Amino acid sequence: MPTIRAANSALGHARRWCARGLFQLASSILRRAINLYERRTIPPVVLRVALFAVRCLERSAALLMFGLRPHHKPE
Repeated sequence: MPTIRAANSALGHARRWCARGLFQLASSILRRAINLYERRTIPPVVLRVALFAVRCLERSAALLMFGLRPHHKPE
């Protein structure tokens, strides 16, 4: 069915585009937070909050990009 393939292709493109945007946002927040911390503009607790936000954004982007993958336990 060509319609379903076209829709899947469009959704895949949108997912990749959103994931890239989230990675860029996380990178921007991280660079800015480190810069402010090095200039002693923000305290360490604010840097930790920024790091937590960056981690959440990166995990969300990875989830969008790759989806849920089952964890295989070694036997």
